[in-house]
Amino acid sequence: MGPVQVRRVETPKEWEEFFALSTPNRWVRKAQARALDVERNPFFHHAFRYACIAIRDHKVVGRMVVTIDENRNRAMGRAQALFGDWVHFGDINVARALLEHAAQWASNRGMESLAGPAIHGRIDGGLEADDPLGDELEPLGFNPVREFRCFSLSTVARLPERMVAHAERLRRVQGAEVVAVEPLDLAGGLPELVDVMNDSLKDVRGFAPLDAVEAHDVARRLGPWIDPELILVARVRGTAAAFCLGLPEPLPEFAGLFSLPRLVAPAVRLAIKRRGYRMAALGVRPGFRS
Repeated sequence: MGPVQVRRVETPKEWEEFFALSTPNRWVRKAQARALDVERNPFFHHAFRYACIAIRDHKVVGRMVVTIDENRNRAMGRAQALFGDWVHFGDINVARALLEHAAQWASNRGMESLAGPAIHGRIDGGLEADDPLGDELEPLGFNPVREFRCFSLSTVARLPERMVAHAERLRRVQGAEVVAVEPLDLAGGLPELVDVMNDSLKDVRGFAPLDAVEAHDVARRLGPWIDPELILVARVRGTAAAFCLGLPEPLPEFAGLFSLPRLVAPAVRLAIKRRGYRMAALGVRPGFRS
């Protein structure tokens, strides 16, 4: 078995090989290509991306994308690149070669650190618990910064009476209300959602604020597929105080919906309801926390 070489993705053939590593589903691959298109994705109005592939014995055996988000770095006061879209098939040598190549690219552009895994420039849930690379990153100089926990709730489960009573007291005493937001309402719902989300999550490690153009693009692609009843904003005396964003589960498969004909949206939403949702983001504005 020969050595692993890593190089930048440049030609149409290399891009085809890059996306072929992820999934045989052409809709998902089309959505991934769109997400990494610097001309079509407004995220790259304020970010740079570098895609690379790992090659061994003339065969593509891994891939990675590195991004530098100027908005994120400005908000966090640091010079940091993010790595993601990481495919290595559990091969430690491939993973190491990709990481070292990414770190060198980032360092050459003045970055002081490299973090991830990320999805299109935004920190995701990190490595799975049984990922063999979990113990390999620290010897390479990576430090774990946080752990994630995930819980599930059956739709037939009843919330604790104490929680329900507290929510009712807030509604009655402080004039709190929870409303569903239509993400394609560009004049009202979307700006309110983006404003409360950016303010609620501004102190969360790894969060980058959404600008209006990027938010519009995400809403346009997500809108036909999600249940607007799960895009929620809590208002207290008319002021947006918190938000909750529910997205279909599992998220990787959901990515392919961005490229499907929108005529199938009703059938897709019905199928999604049967599989469940993930609470993708939840936040409360600093002034409303207690």
